[in-house]
Amino acid sequence: MNVRETVHDALQKQGVPLSPQYQRYADVVIEALETRESEIVSNLVMYATEQGLSHDAAVRAIGDCGLTVSVTAVPEEDPRIAAMERQIESMQADLRRMRG
Repeated sequence: MNVRETVHDALQKQGVPLSPQYQRYADVVIEALETRESEIVSNLVMYATEQGLSHDAAVRAIGDCGLTVSVTAVPEEDPRIAAMERQIESMQADLRRMRG
């Protein structure tokens, strides 16, 4: 169930009629929650790929957790950039080992 369905379901369970007036108020809240969810998904995918998980595996895992993963929220990983990031991480790890 996505954010919109969750909010509508909660309102109905509370007996709140989805009149046009309530719908306008609910839409503002729903859009804010959808935007926040999109930001969270993007950050989680970025973190997961930085930790070595593939982009596709990260997207699948986050989707399996029940978050909505949209294409615009999660851009495709450029393999060249990913390779450079891995190289930088390796060099940073070497520097940390050298420092003791």
